[in-house]
Amino acid sequence: MNIVSFLNKVNQAIINPLLTVLFAVTMLYLVWSVIQLINADAAGKEAARKSLMYTVIGIFVMISVYGIINLVLGTFNIGGSPSTTYIQGKL
Repeated sequence: MNIVSFLNKVNQAIINPLLTVLFAVTMLYLVWSVIQLINADAAGKEAARKSLMYTVIGIFVMISVYGIINLVLGTFNIGGSPSTTYIQGKL
């Protein structure tokens, strides 16, 4: 087994499922934060706003990590088919 096939298997077996679960949990937490913001009193609204802000920051970070991982995998041609394909010098 060479390093490319190893990284491909790690990506498919560990990284992609982990990112999918993290996205799902974060989306549920986003919904929960919005519900808390709607139902909170004046004192609880500030805590709910902070929770919502941290959730949005977390989503941004996860999307960025997902993009960086795909950029690296695409750059080194690791994984399935590249997202952009070209034919012998033609884009």
